[in-house]
Order: sequence, then structure tokens, then C-alpha cells
Amino acid sequence: MSYPSSKRRLRPARAVAVLLSAAMAAGAGLGALTSPAQAAYSPVGAPGTIQTMAGYTFNYKQGGYGPEETLATQSQLFNPRGLAFASDGSVFITDALNNRVRKIDPAGNIHLVAGAGTQNCGTATNHCFSGDGGDAKLAEMWEPHGVAVDSVGNVYIADSRNCVIRMVDHSSGLISTVAGTGAQNATNHNSLPTAGDPDGPAKNIALDTPKSIFISKVANVDTLWVTDSGNNEIRKIDVGNPGGPAAFTMTRVVGNNQSKRFGGDNGPARDAQLRHAEGVWVANDGTIYLSDGGNNLVRKVDTSPQHIITTIAGDQTAAANNASTGSITQLPGDSSGDGGPAISAHLDGPRGITGDNQGNLYVAEENGARVRRINLNTGVIDTIAGDGTSSPIGQQAIKGENGPALGTEFNFIHDIEINPADGSLWIADSKDNRVRAIVDPAAAPGAVVPTGGGVTPTTQPQGGGNVTPVPGKSGYWMLGNDGKVYAFGDASAASFGDASALIPGGAKAVHIEPTPTAKGYWINDDRGGVYGFGDAAKLGGVDPSALLSGEKVTSLSATPSGAGYWVFTTRGRVFTFGDAQKFGDLSNLALNGAIQSSIPTPSGKGYFMVGSDGGVFAFGDAAFLGSMGSTKLNQPVQSLVPTRTNKGYWLVASDGGIFAFGDAGFKGSMGATKLNKPVVGMVRYGDGYLMVGADGGIFNFSSKPFAGSLGSNPPARPIVFAATLDS
Repeated sequence: MSYPSSKRRLRPARAVAVLLSAAMAAGAGLGALTSPAQAAYSPVGAPGTIQTMAGYTFNYKQGGYGPEETLATQSQLFNPRGLAFASDGSVFITDALNNRVRKIDPAGNIHLVAGAGTQNCGTATNHCFSGDGGDAKLAEMWEPHGVAVDSVGNVYIADSRNCVIRMVDHSSGLISTVAGTGAQNATNHNSLPTAGDPDGPAKNIALDTPKSIFISKVANVDTLWVTDSGNNEIRKIDVGNPGGPAAFTMTRVVGNNQSKRFGGDNGPARDAQLRHAEGVWVANDGTIYLSDGGNNLVRKVDTSPQHIITTIAGDQTAAANNASTGSITQLPGDSSGDGGPAISAHLDGPRGITGDNQGNLYVAEENGARVRRINLNTGVIDTIAGDGTSSPIGQQAIKGENGPALGTEFNFIHDIEINPADGSLWIADSKDNRVRAIVDPAAAPGAVVPTGGGVTPTTQPQGGGNVTPVPGKSGYWMLGNDGKVYAFGDASAASFGDASALIPGGAKAVHIEPTPTAKGYWINDDRGGVYGFGDAAKLGGVDPSALLSGEKVTSLSATPSGAGYWVFTTRGRVFTFGDAQKFGDLSNLALNGAIQSSIPTPSGKGYFMVGSDGGVFAFGDAAFLGSMGSTKLNQPVQSLVPTRTNKGYWLVASDGGIFAFGDAGFKGSMGATKLNKPVVGMVRYGDGYLMVGADGGIFNFSSKPFAGSLGSNPPARPIVFAATLDS
């Protein structure tokens, strides 16, 4: 029983091993970009793991805007399309239907770069174009698509519906138009072409709906590559020209604006025909790779003086036949051919394209809802992300949002880019209103994913499945809200005292947490008091004056060393003690339900929180795999329990209902049984889980033995939690 949902997920920044010091310039500009890749906001997990890096569903709705100056996973996007990385580790995003460009810094926080966000751009009187010469944040844009950053930090934007390329100066933050005339038909906004399709001054040549853009070096000069989609061409602009924007020249590199829609293979690239070029990537050796989207092909331009174009993936015959008829209808495609030669495979709406300069080329299929990988050495193609099913537009839940990339869905992928700092593959999952990233795509498991869905692995990921629990004793402690501890099974010989005489008047015990050695435990109360017993480190608690009005402490989680712990509150705030590190909290988020409990990951480099509405919040290396936050529940959720692999978790509601995610196997529930008292908590036990009721009833769903309960003799004060010897 699994109920995948994606109401929320919060992912603070992670630093990679190559993290260097970042130095950002002060002032109105974008900051100095003076060193190689300095830092990375990185996904975590095994190769092939996908993770949301920006965007979330707020109040059950996708496609909003903002806020700025917060974690990117706490800010909404509306149709992200373009991605680009700067040398300081920042990633730039075109937030197309918000008519803005935004930036995620190396700490994972999002900021506005350009765009006033003006809406209703397609009216006769408003084309949403203004602001040249002024602050980029006040400028109007119309569905910006591609974005790129040059070696000094200038940001280039394909202001797509305005049919121009604009630049945000790195030092001043001022915006200007550097390419395209922007001339359009006043009635239908169609671009007015430049007669003769010339090369020359960049601002004197018309562009038609420019989309993907990419920066590379040509003869050591920064060069901007532009997919001039409406003109069916690829162009380049010498943006490193020492004469500045006024001296920029634009040159047609691939394609021409003939009416023919496909042709020219094995000849000069300028004589070839494209049909809606969607993406371009230029390798370090100068080879050009492009997605010929309307023809469902990937094509390559070599580095010879003749610049010969060839097709390297897709159904050339279908493209040629369609072109011969003069048809202007969409060329149908499919995604067959995984595991075989790319030249024999089919593609379905190729759009974003990028490579790693290590022999791997990645292609995003807009209609095929997947990312495919082409080994440029062997020519073999496979799928590394997407199960071949398009997620419904604007849905609250994205299947497999954080987990194995082959198990997820996409909805109109646009740009994809390799992060040079850590090698991760970033994805503009446009109509899911997310930016997502895949860990180590070169080593990711590949698969045969047929058209319409279904996955057959061709290489196997590491790990997976629940493991046999480590040998240990059976038994558990229960905690009453008066601080009394009740021990059962082997825990009876490991009772270290209780907090009944220590908790101040008006406070209530809320949690018991064993030490890693099981030779002690902590008890904490709802006002912040922490009481250590046995070998539990006595590191103090939360000063009650630090709590907000109505805020209470809910739980305590120990670090793997036992030399520290986190204390969590109903507002999702986190207090650290000892060697516990903070990976983020919910202090700036309006919650639909109070935080009920928390638990760390096995590494101690992350933690989960769960709200009463079933919302799951993952921080650090905790993998978000779904939640119940968008589902109406019979009773509130009480606890989250990860599997021992950290690749899944269970949620339990107060009626004993169980919701399983990832590799968490459904072991059973009490959801169909009338309980004397509600379930107040659940903990890991053996290969499953153990629930405890407020009357001290125990419900065991594991291979470990039942060791007793208080259900037939309830205590005077209610039970609030339990802990096991092998938690």
C-alpha cells in the first residue's frame, strides 16, 4: 500500500568534496565570478537518484511565484525552462510563465535576477518588453526560455516571445538587448524576418522564438550558441568580443530558413534543414550537438572546415518522408530502441541536450517523458530517468519525485544541463514546475523503457530492498506523559530511571530516545527539558523562553555517535546540541499541520519531520519519497519510521493506518480495527515496526517477538511514545 505524494520537500544545500571558498562582490551587480567551480548545491544519493532542487506545491497548487531569498525548495516556479551554471556554483533558471530569471546560490537559496513578472503579455497593447538600460529586476520579459552565463558573469537570456537575446551586466545589474531586432507583426506577434538571412551585427538580424542557449569558448572567446527555433537555425554570437555588446556579431552555423523541413545530412551544416531546433550543446572539442525537435532527431556537426552535419539518433526515414510531403503537422514519435544503436532508435520530442565531455550525451524527450543517454563511444542508447509516463499537468503529487530516477514521471522536460562542480544532471521539469537533478548520470542505471511506460533494467543499481536487521535483543520501553518509563522484554534489564520527579509542573513528557549503545536513553518534555539516563550525554535542553507562543517541543533525535542530539518543535524549528548539525528547518514556512515527530537518517547527515496532515519534510541526505500531505486523512499522522536502508519509510496515523513509501514493505495496520485509545507513536522493530497506543497497547508488525503491553492495565497517565532496543 503506497500513496505517493509530493506536497512538500525541503532540501538545504550540500557541499561537494571540491568545495572552495566563495567570494561574491558587493553592490548592485551579480557578483564576481573569478574562480573555477567553487561550490555546489548538489543532489545526494546513489548514482541515478533524482531529487527536487527547486519548486514545490503550495496549498495544493503548482505554478505560483516565490518567495525570493529562501530555500529554493520552499519557493514556487511556474514553467521553468532554461538552466545554466556559473563558475561560483550558482544555477540560473528561467521561470518562464512568471516572466522572470532566478538564481539558486551554492547554499540552496533562490534570488531574483531579472524580470518584473508582468503578466497578460499577449494582448494587443502589451508585449511585455521594457526596461533596457535599467535595473534588470524591473524589466519586462515575455516567456524567457534559455539562459547562459559567460566567463565574467554576464547573464544572457533568450527572451523568447520577444524574439531577442538580452544581457544582464555582471557588475551593474543593468539589462540590455544584445541580439535580435524584436520586430514583430503587430496583430499576431510573429517575428518579421531579416531579408536574405544574413550574418552581421547581432542586433540587426531578426530571431524568431529563440529557445535554448549555451556558452562555450571558440578560439578562447566566449561564444553564445542560440537555437533560433522559429527560423529553424542555430546561430552563434561572439559575446566575448572586446568591443562589447555594440560589436557583437551573429553568424548562422546550422540550418537555413528554407521551407523544406529536413535534409542536408553528410553535407555542410549551413545547407541543412532543421525543423524547430530545440536544444544545443557544444563539446570542448568544438563538436556541436543539437536536438532537431520537430524531426525527432539528434544531429551532430563535426569540427572539419566543412562543418559536416550527420544524424546520430532517431528515425531519419520518418523525418525524410514527412518532409517530402510538405506536411506542417507534428511528426509523431516514439521512444523505442533502448539498449541498441542510437542511430536505429526512435525519439519522441527531443528537447534539452547536454553532455559531460566524457563520452556521454543526454537527451530529454518532451513527449516521451524521459531522459536518454547516448554513449558516444559505442553509439548505444538507453534511458536513465523517467518511466515513460507523463505526469498530469499541475498535479499535487509527482510519482517518484525523490528516489530512483527510473521510477519517476516528468511533464514536458525542457532544458537539461550538467553541473560542472559535481557532475549531476539538472532537469527543467517544466509543467511539473520543478527543477530536479540526478546524481552521477554517467554511472546511473540504464534501462529499456518502452513507449507508454514500463521499465526493464539493463544495469542494476546498488542496494535496494529491506535488509535483515542486525542481531539484537527484543524489548522496548514505553513513556508516560508524566515521565514514567515502563520496560518490557530484554529492556526490563536495561531500565535506567525515569523523569517523573524531574519534569516541572505544567510540562509533559513527549519522547524517549535510546542511546546508540542502548545503555541509556533521553527523555524530553514539551517545554524543552531534556533528561539523560544511563550513558546518555547530558548536553542541556531548550530554554522555554526560546519557544514561540503556542510552540511546544515534540521530539528528540540522537546523532549516530551519541555525542549530540536534535530537538524539534511543533513549528518545525530545530535546536542542536553536541555534534548535531543543522540541515534546515521549517521556521519560514506556514504549516498546515503541526510537526508531530522527527527521526534522523542512519548517517546522521539528515533528518525527517512529519506533520499531522501527513506532510513529510526531508533535510540533508534524507530522501523525500512521498507524503500524505495532499490526501484527506481519517485521522492525523503521528510518526515517520525509515527503513534500515534509508530508501523508504512508513507513516502511521492515530487510527493505526499505515502508509508505505519507497522500499518500505506494508507489514500490516490497525486501520480497520476499533481501538480503545489512539496510536500515539511508532518505532522501527526488527524487520518492521511497532505501534504503541495511549493506553499502553502494543501492536507488533515485525519478526521480533511481542514482549508485553499495558493494554489490559492502562496507566493513570497516558503513554506518549515507545522506544525499542534495536531502533
